[in-house]
Amino acid sequence: MFNKGKIMKKTIFASIALLAALTACNDDYNDQFNIDSTITDVKNITYTLQNADYKSVADNSTNKELALAKDPENQSFLTALTQVGTNKYFNDDAPAEDYIPAFLANKYPNADTGSKFTVTFNSFQPAGTFMADFNTISETELTSDDYKTVWGENITASYLSPATLNKIPVLLKSKMKTPATGDKVVVNYAYSSVEPSTGGSSSEVTYDKVSDVIANTAGGTYNVKGEVIGTYGRGFILNDGTASILVYLNATANYSVGDVVTVSGTTSKYSGIMQFPANSEISLVERKTSFAYPTNATAMSAADLVSYVAAPTVKYAKFSGKLKISGTYYNIELGAEGVTLQGSISYPVGGVVASELNDKNVTVTGYLIGGSSKYANIMATSIVEQGTVAEYEPVGVVALSSAGAHKVRGVVAATYAKGFLVTDGTGNILVYLNKAHEYKQGDVVTVSGTTSKYSGFMQFPATSEIAKVADATFKVPAARALTTEDMEAYLTAPYVAYVTYTGTLNISGNYYNIIVDGSTTVQGSLSYPNEGLVDASLNGKKVTVTGYAIGVSSSKFLNTMVVSVAEATTAAKAAMISRAATAVTPNSSALYTYDGSAWKEYKNSDVKVAVVDPSVYTSLGSTSIATPDFVLPTFLTNKFPYAVEGNKAVVVYNKKANTPVAAEYEFNGVWAPVTSSVATTVTFTKEATGISANMSVFLNETFLGDEGGFVAHNVALGALSYVWTNTTSYGWKASAFLNNTNNVTDSYLVSPAVNLKKAVAPIMTFDEAHRYLNNAEPTKYFEILISTDFKGDVSTCTWSVLPVENWSDGSTWDFVNVGTIDLNAYKGNVVYVAFRYKSDADAAATWEVKNLKIYEKESEGGSNE
Repeated sequence: MFNKGKIMKKTIFASIALLAALTACNDDYNDQFNIDSTITDVKNITYTLQNADYKSVADNSTNKELALAKDPENQSFLTALTQVGTNKYFNDDAPAEDYIPAFLANKYPNADTGSKFTVTFNSFQPAGTFMADFNTISETELTSDDYKTVWGENITASYLSPATLNKIPVLLKSKMKTPATGDKVVVNYAYSSVEPSTGGSSSEVTYDKVSDVIANTAGGTYNVKGEVIGTYGRGFILNDGTASILVYLNATANYSVGDVVTVSGTTSKYSGIMQFPANSEISLVERKTSFAYPTNATAMSAADLVSYVAAPTVKYAKFSGKLKISGTYYNIELGAEGVTLQGSISYPVGGVVASELNDKNVTVTGYLIGGSSKYANIMATSIVEQGTVAEYEPVGVVALSSAGAHKVRGVVAATYAKGFLVTDGTGNILVYLNKAHEYKQGDVVTVSGTTSKYSGFMQFPATSEIAKVADATFKVPAARALTTEDMEAYLTAPYVAYVTYTGTLNISGNYYNIIVDGSTTVQGSLSYPNEGLVDASLNGKKVTVTGYAIGVSSSKFLNTMVVSVAEATTAAKAAMISRAATAVTPNSSALYTYDGSAWKEYKNSDVKVAVVDPSVYTSLGSTSIATPDFVLPTFLTNKFPYAVEGNKAVVVYNKKANTPVAAEYEFNGVWAPVTSSVATTVTFTKEATGISANMSVFLNETFLGDEGGFVAHNVALGALSYVWTNTTSYGWKASAFLNNTNNVTDSYLVSPAVNLKKAVAPIMTFDEAHRYLNNAEPTKYFEILISTDFKGDVSTCTWSVLPVENWSDGSTWDFVNVGTIDLNAYKGNVVYVAFRYKSDADAAATWEVKNLKIYEKESEGGSNE
C-alpha cells in the first residue's frame, strides 16, 4: 500500500523547490501567490525498541561521546553502554533517558519542535525477592554412618524410605556444627520407596495418627499410613482408622480405593480442611483384597451444608439439587430459599459424570472435603437422578469384588491389541476382548458382564456388553518409576497402576520382553502391544517402557499394557537402580534451611523449588551443569508435568562441582529462564534544544482506542470470555453482565512498568464513569492498585490499594475526574498500576476509565488536554 501522506509531502517539498527557483527570476512571485513557507512536521510517535535497536543505541557516536565524558579515565559508562547492545536492556549505569534521544534524532531527523515520542524499552529487572534466599548454598551427602543412625542396629539399610525422610533434620543437626539462621544446604541421599525388610520390617516404623495431623491447623511435617478410601481427578482421601485427610496431588491419582499407602509431607489448610500437598512423598505398601464405601452417608439439607462449610471436616454425606454442568465445572443448585451456597463436584474424572444429567435434579453421594461461603466441595462416589438408585458400580469396587455380574461406566485409560483398561478414577479394570477393537483412550464406555480373575486381577470377558456413550479428555497420571527392586516386589504384591521402567528389549516372535539389569527373577512383558507401537529396530537396545502394570504371569513377568516404548536416555539407564546400587549411591536431593533452632525442608509459597538430583549429573557425565538453559527446562518439565501459565520455579543446581547455585525460571507453555528486564515506557519530546525525556510525565494515556500497553489478567470470568474491552469513545470498559445475568468475575487491568526511580513528587489522576452498582459503594467492586513486585502473575505479588477522592455518582455516563492520587510513597521504584474490577450475583456494573496520567506534582496540572 502506498503512503499517501509521504507522497503528498514529497510533492509539496518538490513544488517549494521549484517555486524557490522561480523566485530568482521574479521577486514578487511569493506576493502574487501568497505561499506559506513555514511547513512543519510535528510527530506523535509510539514506538517499541526492537532487538537490533539496542545495538544501534550502543553504537551511536553521540552516545559514545556522552558515555565517555562521564568517566573518561575508567570508561565504565562506555562499557555499560556497550553492554546495552548485548543485553538488550538499559540500567542505572546506562539509562535510557540519556541514550534514546540520539537514537530518535537519527531515526526521525525531520521531526520538528513539539514532536512527542512514546517509547517502550527494556529496563534491567532484579531477580524475584525470593531469590535473596538462595545467595549462599552448601552441599552435603548422607554417609553409611548416617543411615545406621536412622535405622539403628535391627535394620540394615543404606538408604531412606518414606517412613524415614523426616530424619534428615536430625542428621543435619549433627553434621552442620555451627549453622546461622537462613543457611541453606542441599542434601544428597539414597532413597527407596520400599521399606526395608532385611533385619526388620515397616511395621516397626512409627506413623503419626491422622487425627493428630488434622488437629494441628497450623500445619506440620508428618508421616502417616492408611487406606485410600476415596479418589478424584486431583488426589485421594486417606484414612488410618483415627480420621481422614485429603492428599491433593494436583494431578490424576495413580492410586485406587483399597490401596494402603504411606504419605510424608508438610500439611496445610485449604477450603477449611487440612491436606497433604502435591510434593508429598507417597509409597504403596499393600493392596486390600476387598473394598466398600460406607453405607451410612449423612443426608444433608441446604441449611446443613451452610453449617458444614463454617466448620468443615472430611465427611461422608449426600445431598440433592439441580446439576449444572459448565465446561469442567459441576455445580449443584440446592434450591433452598435464601441459600446461595451450591454444591460443587470436585474434579471428577473426565466423562464419568453423565452429561444427560445436566439440568436434572440429582442426588450426590461422597466425601465432603471443605468449601467456602459459595461452594460445598464433594469428592463424589455416586451421582444419580433424584429418586433413583445407581445403575453402575465404581470401577475400583468391582476390581476388588468377587467374580460375578457387574456393570461399570468409565473412560478408556489405555488399550492393547486385545482389549482396554477402563477407569472412573476409583480404580482400573481390564476389559479383555481377545480380538482387535475400535476403542481408544478417552472413550467413555459402559461395560456389563461377568467378571473373573486372571493374572491376579478381576477382568471383564470378551462376552461383555460394551457401549461407547461419550468422548472425554483423559489425563494419564504421573508414571510411577520402578526400580529393579520395585519390579521384583511386584511379583508377590501386584497392583494396577501407570508405571515406567527401563531394561533391554528382547523381541522373539510375538513376545516382547524386557530384561531387567541386576535381576534373574523378573522381566517386563509388553502385553499384546498395538500394531506399530514397538519399533523392531529397538530389539536388543535399552528402552524405557511406559504403561499400565496389569498383573503377573508365569510368576516372572510383569505384564504391561504399554503406552510408549522408546530408546532409553542415559538418565533413564542410570535411574534403574539395583538393590546393590541403592545401598551406596545417592539418587535424590532436597534443600533444607536453618530457622535458628532446627533444620527444615525449604518451602516457599511464592515459587516452586526443585533441586537437581544426582541422576541428572550422571546423564551428563559431569558433576556440574555448564549449559543450564539447555538442561534445566527439560528437568523442570519432568519435575512439574502439570505446570500452568505463570508458574515460577527456582532450580538449585551445581554450576561448578559441589557448588550449588539457584536460577529463576517461569512457565509460559515451556520453562524458560526469567528475563533480566522489564518493559518500560517513557515519553520523549523535542524542544528547541533537542530531544529529551519528559521526566515530568511518567505515563499519559487517553485510552480512547489505544490500550496504552495495559493488559487484562483474569482471575475469574464465570461464563464470560473477557471483562475488559478498549473503545474509541469510552476508553477501557469493564462489564460482567451478559444474557441478563450478573456473572461472578475478578479481573485486573495492569499497566506497563512505570519508572518512578527519578520521581520527586509523583501523582496520578484519571477520569471514570460507572453505572449499575445497585446502591453499593464503588470501592466494593472497583479498586485502584499499585505494585512494586509484579512479575506477570497478579496473584503472587503485593498490591496496595490507592485511595480515590472522587467517584462519579453512578446515575449517568458523565465522566468525573477522580482528583489527584499521591504516589510519593513509591518514588524510587518501578511500579505497576492496576484497575481491578469485581462482580458477583448482586451487581455486575459497567465501569469506564480514560485519561490516565502519572506526572510530577510541580509540573503541569492534572488535565490531559
